[in-house]
Amino acid sequence: MERTITHMLGTSTRLQVTPLRTLLSRAVPEVHVESAVIVESIEGTCWISITPNHYEYWKRFEKAYPHWKRLAHKAGALSLIMEVPAFPTRENLMNWLLDLLDVPQGGRSLFQLCVG
Repeated sequence: MERTITHMLGTSTRLQVTPLRTLLSRAVPEVHVESAVIVESIEGTCWISITPNHYEYWKRFEKAYPHWKRLAHKAGALSLIMEVPAFPTRENLMNWLLDLLDVPQGGRSLFQLCVG
C-alpha cells in the first residue's frame, strides 16, 4: 500500500506504508524511513534495505540496539551486506528483528501474517 503525503511546502512524497516500514520507523524514530524492503539475493540471502538513507538508518539502529550483532549471529546471520546482517532465510531475518525489538508473541503472529 502506498500513500502520497503533501508536505507544508506543497511537495509530495510517495510513502510506502507497510508493517515492516512502520516497525523500523518506530525502532529508530530520528531517521526518516520512506520504505523498508526485504531483499532476497540470487544466492538466497535476505536482508533489509531502507530508503532514502540506508547507511544512516543502520548506523543509528546500531547505536540504539548495540546487541544486534550478537543476536544476528544467534539467529544464523551469514554476513554483513550494506551494513546490515544477511540471513539464509526470511524466517531467520524476521526472527532476528522481532527478537531484537522485543515484539510480543501476539504482535509477531500478526506481523508475520502481514509480511509473509
